[in-house]
Amino acid sequence: MADVEAIKTTRLEANAASIQIDSIPATYQHLQVRCSLISNRADQPSDTIVLRFAHTGGSIDTGSVYSDQAMIAQWGNAESSFATALGTTIDMYRIGGDSKGHYPMGVLVWDVFDYSDTSKNKSLVGVGGVSGRYSASGNDRIIGMSGGCYDATGAITSLQVYPVDGSLLLRGSVLSVYGWKDDS
Repeated sequence: MADVEAIKTTRLEANAASIQIDSIPATYQHLQVRCSLISNRADQPSDTIVLRFAHTGGSIDTGSVYSDQAMIAQWGNAESSFATALGTTIDMYRIGGDSKGHYPMGVLVWDVFDYSDTSKNKSLVGVGGVSGRYSASGNDRIIGMSGGCYDATGAITSLQVYPVDGSLLLRGSVLSVYGWKDDS
């Protein structure tokens, strides 16, 4: 059985451009990132949220070292997919946007495998969704399954999430990081 422990949770008490968690210890085998987020994006019912890392105590890595891919389902539309090779972020996909004065939180859960192993790059897998039932069209319910890679071998020591269009994360948004070890 795996031992899972909370490392840190940040809950915004005021609107912010991003949430960052620092000083992640290298004492676990894997990480799990859990988010419940909403932005103040007013022109759309949802907003794209992205993820970046820092490794071995450095600053957040803004280089072209991230890859991602996803399968997405949206109410009323056919499924779609995307992939990005060596971009500057990992697309976690969608969170709620406050387009109609309602607050549909987007919920995302991402696993980061072997985050502290300095002999290999990092791989991630995630799932998330948002119910934008209060949007202009009334049917913007979105779910996504996705994965990504961080092309760096250093141990991950920090992570940052933020909306890509310059909107703010709203007060009450939560980001939590958990660590787990495999007993085997």
